[in-house]
Amino acid sequence: MQEVIDGLPIGNPGLRLEEIGDWIAVSEKTGLDLATRARAYASLDEAGREAVSDLFFSLLSASPDSPAVEQCWAPLTRYTRNAMRSYCDLLRDNEGQVESSLSAEVISRSIFRGLHAAMCLKKLLHMKIQIVPPELMAEIYWLFLMAEKNQITRNPLKMYPGKAEPTTIQQEFVAGIAFEMGPWQNLKLAQMELLDLLVRKFSANFSFRGIAERNASYAVDLASRFGPIRLHADKPQTASMRYIGTGIVLGHIAQLFKQLQSNGAIPDWFSLPGAHPKHEYVAMLKKLQLCWSDDSADRRQPRERHEMQIDALHGFREIRRMVASIEYIQSGRTTAYRIERPDAEQEPAAPLDSQQRLKQMELAGDRQLMQQWTLIDRSKTGIGAVANRHYEWLKVGALIGFRKTSSMQWSIGVARRLSRNARGQIIVGMQLFEGELAVTRAGALDKLVSILFEDPTMVSEGPIFSWHDAVVMRGTTTILMQNGRYAEGARYLLNIGAEKKYVRLTTLLEEGNDYCLSHYEEYEPE
Repeated sequence: MQEVIDGLPIGNPGLRLEEIGDWIAVSEKTGLDLATRARAYASLDEAGREAVSDLFFSLLSASPDSPAVEQCWAPLTRYTRNAMRSYCDLLRDNEGQVESSLSAEVISRSIFRGLHAAMCLKKLLHMKIQIVPPELMAEIYWLFLMAEKNQITRNPLKMYPGKAEPTTIQQEFVAGIAFEMGPWQNLKLAQMELLDLLVRKFSANFSFRGIAERNASYAVDLASRFGPIRLHADKPQTASMRYIGTGIVLGHIAQLFKQLQSNGAIPDWFSLPGAHPKHEYVAMLKKLQLCWSDDSADRRQPRERHEMQIDALHGFREIRRMVASIEYIQSGRTTAYRIERPDAEQEPAAPLDSQQRLKQMELAGDRQLMQQWTLIDRSKTGIGAVANRHYEWLKVGALIGFRKTSSMQWSIGVARRLSRNARGQIIVGMQLFEGELAVTRAGALDKLVSILFEDPTMVSEGPIFSWHDAVVMRGTTTILMQNGRYAEGARYLLNIGAEKKYVRLTTLLEEGNDYCLSHYEEYEPE
């Protein structure tokens, strides 16, 4: 085995990892006894540690659209998958024997490293927005159950020789599950790695119980193939359930958030390789606080069961277009086009009611973009809904518009939480925007926020550098526009129907892939 390790490539970490992964995968087919296989896995795994660090450094330092991302991601994924499968096969082969061929120390190390490889593989799949297969979650649960069976979940272990701080299999498991509880769907690659560093740092501070407790917000079913689910009032109680709460982790996050906001230094354990601006760290911590805080939007108000079918739509452009369509219909104007000959006797067109006109506009292209969801509960500031299936765009922070199927009234909100219920259905928790929606056109009075395009159909007073679509919430000082349109103090002229307003943007409230939500204040131009 030492000859194999000495012959591995040195200058190319990707090729080195691929060869190590291939050797690990092959070693289980060579007829070696279990103890020899275990030693081979341990030696090869340790020989790949430096290459793993090098590839993660390159992965996190590269821009998301760089070919280097794929060049690093592919060998890392292949290696972690092979390592996980090999450790799992080793443990299963040992279980199939009348007497164990492996010592308790080797079993502990194999479970620990297999679980670590599985958690790394899960994170890498999330980084490429790939679905985590149910088989992977089943392997994670099986490894943890194996540790519980051997009563070693809380034993201090060092994953590799020389590692300074020992940890436990339970902490490794909790860190991997806590990663799923966080808002990873709306994080960049670097921020996803920050989340992983943070949950591993504070893994011992999460609460982890075998029975439901008041402060346990999530649960995993070790007999299932699904990730953690968010718990509500009706907490399930089965022998295969494990209950997880954020414990005192939120206090550590708040302290770290305050430190970074006040221009404090980034701790060494939280520092990423490459040039990553501090605001990425702060943004990740803010999203995590929002996701886990007891004061989060969907828990400030009591929820009521309220089941109905709704039509859901995502994306700023499509949502604004539907709100504009409703305004157009309610104004009484028609959407029909008629061709008449001068000498023909004109016949009055059959009047269409509002629902018919709405259907007419939806059939022009919007209807197929909608998804039929089921609203299950609502509060004063938010709703919970069951999505009919998983969508790639459905992430924490996504902008979603919806209306009751039989209604013309649209609402807009932001996805705050994604989870699965006991049946594996996707539950979406949304925070709703206050105020009545009204479409507007916003004329940029500053060059910095313009796109240097003047709409010739829009005429107004003053130097307008460009016109942009927007939605305002009447009764509030909130405006929704496409992302990139916010700048502190940026001035706009708003045309809201026949009303005109000169406004100045004051605070950025929310920003997603295709939208920004901000406060404004009115002012009188000189």
